[in-house]
Amino acid sequence: MKTKTKRILIVLATVAVLAALIAALINAGIGIATPENVIAKSGKNGVDISWSAVDGADGYIVYRKSLRGGLERIAKVDSGKKAFYSDAQTKSGEKCEYTVKAYSGIRKSRNSAVAEITYLSEPYFKYVMSGNGCIEIAWARSHGAQGYRVYKKVGKNFMQIADVKGEFVCAYNDTAVKRGKSYEYSVVSYKNNYRSSQEYKKSNAYMECPKLLKAENRFGSVTVSWEKTSDASEYTLYRKIMGTNRWVKIGDFTDTRYSDKDVEGGVGYFYTVRGKNGANYSGFDRMGASTVFVESAKEMTAANYNNGVFLDWNDCAGAAKYDIYRKTDGDWQFIAESEKSEYFDENVQDDTVYTYTVKGKTEKGIRGDYKQTAECRVLTAPVSVVAESTGDGIKVSWTKKNYATGYVVYRKGVNEQKWSVLREIDNAKTNSFIDYNAEKGAEYTYTVSARRGDTVGSSSITGVTLKHLPVSKLYASPTPDGIKITWTELALECKGFTLYKSVGDSNEWVEIENFKTNQFSYIDTKPSYGEANNYKLTLKLGHRQSVDTQIATAYGIDPKKPMVALTYDDGPYTKMTMRILDTLEKFGGRATFFVVGERLDSYSSCIERESKLGCEIANHTYNHVMFNTADGATIKSQITKTNDKVRDMTGKKVLLARAPGGFTGENPKENVGMPLIQWSLDTMDWSSRNAAAVEKKIKDNVKDGDIILMHDLYDSTAEASENIIPWLVSEGYQLVTVSELMAVKGVEMKPGDVYYKAN
Repeated sequence: MKTKTKRILIVLATVAVLAALIAALINAGIGIATPENVIAKSGKNGVDISWSAVDGADGYIVYRKSLRGGLERIAKVDSGKKAFYSDAQTKSGEKCEYTVKAYSGIRKSRNSAVAEITYLSEPYFKYVMSGNGCIEIAWARSHGAQGYRVYKKVGKNFMQIADVKGEFVCAYNDTAVKRGKSYEYSVVSYKNNYRSSQEYKKSNAYMECPKLLKAENRFGSVTVSWEKTSDASEYTLYRKIMGTNRWVKIGDFTDTRYSDKDVEGGVGYFYTVRGKNGANYSGFDRMGASTVFVESAKEMTAANYNNGVFLDWNDCAGAAKYDIYRKTDGDWQFIAESEKSEYFDENVQDDTVYTYTVKGKTEKGIRGDYKQTAECRVLTAPVSVVAESTGDGIKVSWTKKNYATGYVVYRKGVNEQKWSVLREIDNAKTNSFIDYNAEKGAEYTYTVSARRGDTVGSSSITGVTLKHLPVSKLYASPTPDGIKITWTELALECKGFTLYKSVGDSNEWVEIENFKTNQFSYIDTKPSYGEANNYKLTLKLGHRQSVDTQIATAYGIDPKKPMVALTYDDGPYTKMTMRILDTLEKFGGRATFFVVGERLDSYSSCIERESKLGCEIANHTYNHVMFNTADGATIKSQITKTNDKVRDMTGKKVLLARAPGGFTGENPKENVGMPLIQWSLDTMDWSSRNAAAVEKKIKDNVKDGDIILMHDLYDSTAEASENIIPWLVSEGYQLVTVSELMAVKGVEMKPGDVYYKAN
């Protein structure tokens, strides 16, 4: 037993001695050499570790120690000649320690000396390009870096030109550049004594950056302009919307101005531009030129209103307020600011043309531009507008305006909100109008506007209001028994009335008769023949109160003496009409003038004188339209327009009509609605154009009761009238109007019927 135990102890001792011997040999380097010159540095893709190759080595084992953990094996290099390894797993900014072992078979060397490093990733270039007065250089961030060193190649060598402090500052502008020259740059990141690897980048030839002048609202678009540069053959324009970061290319242009129409009201825009020459681009101003687009007014009106000008325009997108401008003959002048899309300009002068425009603007004062203008000739309202009840209706009168070519009369009832056009008057000399359709006892408000050409002026907003209580209307007309005076029923409370008479131009009124209120006519059996007989009623309203009616006039005509009606068609025509009127006035005669409505404005003085001399003004259509070729609606319009114009100019109602050429057409009663007058003696003056022939025709054929046809357009007719009028008077003929002729001869004329003579 003792012998066996002794043997076991001897074996164990022998094994221990062998193990100790092997370990001693290994520790003594008898196995394989340890790698030397271990270096760790930041590379392009991680930490590059290198060492001196070991003779007889089959490969190497690389170990790393970092803050994330202890020493760990990270790689095995299976080549004894490859003394290099790149650690791509290291994070930028991380501090690490590296050590390496060589191996051959099962033999391994000791760990090498430690190589310490703080890894920094390479700050690769994002761009190197021309900027605004510089070459702009930008690179990727190197995590953990304290800063960056920027190098520039000068000659054959790179020289540091900047030390950019801070991990996050990854750009530099090199201002030491010249136009047309290219430059090469390099950037490394660093932390303490450690630095990254570096990349090299060459710029294109430096180009001068175009200088943006402005971006402004112009005529419904945003106009961008910039300065021309000598380097660029064309320019690239970019735009971005405020609140976004994305520049969008608009296009390439050779001009230095662009109008951007693809804009929306209320939206803000930035613009910038780069010069371009082949493959080379300049830099651009990153701030750019900016504006908020404010829409221009697309619709604008300017109208006379309440003795001023009322402006109205559409709402403009982007505008919080509006600047209003005005001009006459000179430059635009700012006159007001408005928060609404309307404005009333009351600081104006009468009969002056003003042109207006508006520019919208934002709350911060960025203005749009004008696109539309509106023009208005200021025509202030006629003054002294008066309304009075008459026997015919309500008479509205006003003070004339020198520049007016006509007037517009408006009316509204007591419960009506809007004005309605009562009559458009084309005669500049007319300053009154009778509303024949005013109802007894009704209340109306009237106002008047002056008109110049197509421009209608202001009217009084309040107008003049009147309750229609008509004073009796007085009429006087010749009859076979004398002059018959009639009057209408009274609207006023009246205790009686008296009829007075005067003759010719005399202002001496003689009382004829007193009447009760239920009597409405009287015949003056003893008129003054050949003279104007004037009549009026004086109404007794109360104690010492009275009112006079309008004056009615009729000429005294002796039914026992012969009479004829001279008629003249197609006028007036001042040169001829006035010669005829001169002769009529000299010999105390009157005639009937069948006028063409479209001629009245041009020869208004003739119409006024015809009316003043007691001549009759009758209707010969508005444009001399033939009844046998016109439809019923046209005939009605022709008659109505002329009737209205004559009544506006004279205040007298037109009673008779004559069809051009004597062609009465179909349905004259319906279409004309007035007695149609033909003739019993045609002088053929329009054909002969010979005064002697006209005179002979009349002298050879005239009879009592004749209606004689002539035309006041021809010199020969005027000459014939100058001779035939005194001859007729010398022969005992009374020269009367057609209406007077028919009345004295006892002919009752009816609408639509045709009449040739009185007998």
